[in-house]
Amino acid sequence: MVMLSIQSMAQNSSTPNSDMRRQGIIAIEDNQFANQYYANEASHWRGQVALNEKDEYAWLNLYKATRFTNYTEHDRDISTSRQNDLDALLAKMKKAIPESFAYNYSAYLNGNKSNQSFTYLEKAYKQGTEVNELWDDMLSKAVIQSNQSEITKFSNLLSENHVYNSAEVTYNRNVLSSVEQNGILITNGNVDTYPVIMMQQLQNYRKDVNVLCLEWLGNETYSNTVSDWLGLKTDKKITLPDIMASKSSRPLYLSLTVPPDDIKKYSDNLYCTGLAMKYSKTPLDNLAVLSSNWERLFDKSTLQASEGLNKNYLVPLVLLKDYYSQKGNTSAKAETSQQIEQIATVFGLSKAIQKHKD
Repeated sequence: MVMLSIQSMAQNSSTPNSDMRRQGIIAIEDNQFANQYYANEASHWRGQVALNEKDEYAWLNLYKATRFTNYTEHDRDISTSRQNDLDALLAKMKKAIPESFAYNYSAYLNGNKSNQSFTYLEKAYKQGTEVNELWDDMLSKAVIQSNQSEITKFSNLLSENHVYNSAEVTYNRNVLSSVEQNGILITNGNVDTYPVIMMQQLQNYRKDVNVLCLEWLGNETYSNTVSDWLGLKTDKKITLPDIMASKSSRPLYLSLTVPPDDIKKYSDNLYCTGLAMKYSKTPLDNLAVLSSNWERLFDKSTLQASEGLNKNYLVPLVLLKDYYSQKGNTSAKAETSQQIEQIATVFGLSKAIQKHKD
């Protein structure tokens, strides 16, 4: 999903007009464009703001484009200096369009899911209840605050309106199928987190698994909740290294969407079991587990969909091909090789996986 770039509209009211509500500004779920694209977008919308400082649609585009310029494919961390720039931009928005939908939603985004930022999210939601971009934000707020009725409400809204496509939903079901009973699943952000929660809530599927979303750790309440899960005794907001160093007896898994640079130092203790990796300090026969999960539990109906998440299937498939080869299972090996080629072709990765062909 990417930020929409459509012609700016004059916007003088404190609530979004019908076009703004209907089309929204779609959040970036992964960095599908180069950072320069967002820099160019920011420049364009800065010009639109200069033409009409009451155009809240332009302001919202400007804030989000400026924010997305800081993102990479795997990392959403924003440096202190860049955060200062965003704070300054938000201050200008407050002066130009105070208490508008665009200001309140941008203020929420700027707060990085802090408890204080949820105040702005509530205001934005009241002003634009049908803006579906807010529904997953409201779902995260409900989960963090353990508000079951709101969890159900926003899970239903996201599901009924097909905010996540079938490939994304199937992928995340397979992620859950990669985790053993009572595991803790570490996820990275949006598209690898909300469909999992929706499945647990609406389908009662794998509710034994606790979802630990790294993007939410900036929230004080959530950080404390995760600390309790892991038996950590600390008053500070926890980070991934804190999680990995915990002595919890519960199985710990990381989604394949977690930034590679963040987990590089743990690679010797990570074992792929499907679309997740188990963290284990003792050797694990993960290939037997992987093949069992793949053959018994995985839904393979959307493997060839062009959804970006599907690139991650190449990781377990390459391991499976070698495993089947070692076991002398030629038919399974041939089928797996074909699946690898099909997925690689969809994403233009045939050359990249050449070394994994026979």
